[in-house]
Amino acid sequence: MKHLLELCRPVQPGVLALAACLSLGLASPLQAGEIVFDNTQKDFNNMFYPSMFEYGDQITLGGSARTLTEFQFEYVGDFSQEREATVIVRIYANDAFNPYPTGDFSPPGTLLHESGPRRIFPDYNVLAFKNLSIPVSNYKSITWTVQFGGLSGTNNDRAGLTYYDAPTVGSSYDDFWVKLPDGWTLFSTEGNPPSNFAARVFATPETPIQVIASTANADGSHAVQLQGPPYRGAVLEVATGPTNWQTVSQFLFPGHSLTVQDKVPRGETPVYRVRESSTPVLQLSAGRPDFAGRMALRASGAPSRGFVLEAAWDMAGWFPILTNDFVSMDLDFKDAMAFNFGRRFYRASYTGDLAAAMGNISFTVNNETLLKASGPPGRDCVVEYSKNLSTWLPLATNVFGFTTKTVVFVDPATTNLTRRFYRIRVGP
Repeated sequence: MKHLLELCRPVQPGVLALAACLSLGLASPLQAGEIVFDNTQKDFNNMFYPSMFEYGDQITLGGSARTLTEFQFEYVGDFSQEREATVIVRIYANDAFNPYPTGDFSPPGTLLHESGPRRIFPDYNVLAFKNLSIPVSNYKSITWTVQFGGLSGTNNDRAGLTYYDAPTVGSSYDDFWVKLPDGWTLFSTEGNPPSNFAARVFATPETPIQVIASTANADGSHAVQLQGPPYRGAVLEVATGPTNWQTVSQFLFPGHSLTVQDKVPRGETPVYRVRESSTPVLQLSAGRPDFAGRMALRASGAPSRGFVLEAAWDMAGWFPILTNDFVSMDLDFKDAMAFNFGRRFYRASYTGDLAAAMGNISFTVNNETLLKASGPPGRDCVVEYSKNLSTWLPLATNVFGFTTKTVVFVDPATTNLTRRFYRIRVGP
């Protein structure tokens, strides 16, 4: 953990302090749900922390609601009215690797929400993000961050978050995360003032997992309508006796109600129930080959989870043909090698490691090699090259985009080469 020595106050503390009180007082809890985090009651002499790095506070929510619907925070704009400055707000789960044997020091990991650039203004202001729908019940804590843009970061041309403490709902450690070039780092002012920032979070209860209705089809099978929280794995079961429950289907909730077909005709009116799956759910379906003999496949899984797709012709010799991350719940792709086999079997599983995939290789107008890769947002992507598939050397390092989860590289050295191999890996 690193310690901070500089604390900042606005140029006109008297005027800005009044603005701060008014802006926080205007925040209304109506129509937004339950307040699950509130750190807006006690400021520290108008102090704020300016930075051009991405940074923010790790918080633990109070209450019971866990679908975030609104997020408010206060900032100070120490710049002229003529300036056009912006801020990007991100919300992460603190589920990255914890390098310490004890304590809750897991850095920001899974990106749960990223705003577009929002205009900011001089003096004290509260910025509110409404109409959110971010489920967070699976995470012990989350981190919200800001990244200011359009400013130099020097005096009278900067912006920062205001110090407030202690939260009246929820809790926060006396530190905050800063994303430096070498990764996430904890900073602290060691209690002078406490390293927490003014914010308020609203949430509503998660959509309960339940059967809404079942309708008999003409052939005696049934269509079962279900609801549940987004991307939650679930199991639909049917009772064939007083206590004899059998599995009908495993699936992921897509973020809205869905209908599952129980294709088995039932002699009597069946009883259905749905429960959360005890194991992560990943589904794989295959379509027909296209005109070129490529097999179309679809994998369905939890966003931001990595998975590996394997193939075999004899159900024994499995080998990987694709690794990737789920950006949304469904990922469609084609097996270009399927036409080489009389038959081909597929299976997919989540990976323990972060997955990354090399995209198509193309060329620029100058005959430079253009590489595109996809992987976990915010993590380093390292590209290596080889002439013989034996000796690998680093070519470049870049960062996977937060929104697109992709990165692009150009290798200018290939203009004079006849053959070169590439591979990628996720950096620390």
